[in-house]
Amino acid sequence: MARKFVICWGLISILLGITFGSFHLLNIFEIAMFILAGISLLVLFYKNEKKVSFPMMDLSLFKLRLFTSSNIAIFFNSLARGAFTFVMVFFLQGPTMLLNPLESGIYLIPVSLALAVVAPITGWFYDKYRSQIISQTGLIVSAIGFILLATMGSRISYADAILPLALIGAGMGIFTSPNRATIMNSVPPNRRGVAAGISTTLVMAGSAFSIGLVFLIFSSLLPAEVVVMLFSGSTNSTHQDSIQFNDTDLDRFILSIHAIFIISAILMITSVLIQRKMK
Repeated sequence: MARKFVICWGLISILLGITFGSFHLLNIFEIAMFILAGISLLVLFYKNEKKVSFPMMDLSLFKLRLFTSSNIAIFFNSLARGAFTFVMVFFLQGPTMLLNPLESGIYLIPVSLALAVVAPITGWFYDKYRSQIISQTGLIVSAIGFILLATMGSRISYADAILPLALIGAGMGIFTSPNRATIMNSVPPNRRGVAAGISTTLVMAGSAFSIGLVFLIFSSLLPAEVVVMLFSGSTNSTHQDSIQFNDTDLDRFILSIHAIFIISAILMITSVLIQRKMK
């Protein structure tokens, strides 16, 4: 129980520092204290896990290069994927597109459809050929999709959105099954349950930190009051108290979205380079 407390509050403390700092609810000193406290708790957890007989996370598995590189890739993928989903919702329903939730959901169909179609096929290919190139190809395909989205303007038609969104979804489908299988096959059979738990933890941590990343980027490029308006839904035209952005804020809003997609593409490419280096 104590170990769960340490790792949970370590992650929570870092996220609180990033999130509250992004909205300027904390000063620099308080942000630093939250983040340092979180890092200290995670270091304490790491040292404790190396000493106990039955660790929550078997850190010795990270001595396996294939296990480590595949888990880094799954963490980066979750970091990019979480940021993508979160940002697209606010872009589609935000001050430039002004779509309602149903229309936004229709826009995102190519992502889910491509993922659902491609994932079973690539899982079969991996079972047959056992090559890491398959999962690396998925990361590259997603990176191309993110780069295409980073070139979009303040508005995007459904026809123009299909290709980049389908590429992102297909890339996730190509990556997910082979990468999970690689993680399971990289450890002894009796450690596969532990390996699955570690990779799932990294997926959840990546998704959580992706939200903090989004807040940080938006707050760096937009005034604090505009960020609050954006995430409170006050920019939606269907809201009775909706507030219109000025041209400068609209330009910064799109720049923020572009920056997030570029960072997502960099995370995908970095994952490929790490996997190839640690092969």
